[in-house]
Amino acid sequence: KIEDEAQRARLREMVSSFKLPEGVGYIIRTASADITKTALASDARYLLNLWDEIKGRGQSAPAPALVYKEQNIISRFLRDHFTSDIQEIVVDTQESFDQVQHFLKLLPVKQRTAKVRLHQGSQPLFNQYRVEEQIEQIYQPKVELPSGGSIVINPTEALVAIDVNSGRTAKDKNFEETIFLANMEAADELARQLRLRDLGGLIVVDFIDMRDQKHVREVEKQVKASMKRDKAKVDFSRISKFGLMQISRQKMASPIQMGSYLICEHCQGRGLI
Repeated sequence: KIEDEAQRARLREMVSSFKLPEGVGYIIRTASADITKTALASDARYLLNLWDEIKGRGQSAPAPALVYKEQNIISRFLRDHFTSDIQEIVVDTQESFDQVQHFLKLLPVKQRTAKVRLHQGSQPLFNQYRVEEQIEQIYQPKVELPSGGSIVINPTEALVAIDVNSGRTAKDKNFEETIFLANMEAADELARQLRLRDLGGLIVVDFIDMRDQKHVREVEKQVKASMKRDKAKVDFSRISKFGLMQISRQKMASPIQMGSYLICEHCQGRGLI
């Protein structure tokens, strides 16, 4: 589905420069549209190591034998989300611990920096790291920001509206600075919430009005920097004179709320008494 010929040629050229073994072909998937050469090379290395393992098993195991099956949830998750800047992976069962260790062994040596730790505390793993709390929060429209402001996320039929509120920060003495701080925190948090909630399509963010153009540029920069971790393709506009920024985010899946909630048959989702 990558239709741009220049991009197709660039990807072909990148893979052609890898030293692939004799008889190995390749298919570049649509997800590789904006991939870097380093990421593509590490993906190729991972697949070649996996293929060697399959071949070895196929040649040595007494038939009939299983030589490969689709990976379990842990390996699939690591395959899709693992990056070399992850320092620690915490698991709560010995079986998970072994699976993570096995996954890391397949990676190139330079990328094996992550440590695996078996959680053995009295509290369950998700409670200790407040994961349950954060899962609950992704269904709430309002997300609190560290300095007292908040963002309100409202998905509609046509777009996702995100409103930034200053809260108690606006009552501080240096009004312009506190507004800037609330907007900077919102820029960081909204990128995280879009990933957590799987929100795609057109997103309109209503930042609090800033008089200083330097602050406006800083907030734009912060949005771009925060979106770098996103695997979906993202495009954004500048902040308009009304304080609005438009973001277009590739739809990876349906919003997470759709998998957990049904629209109320009585109010059709209006939800007011």
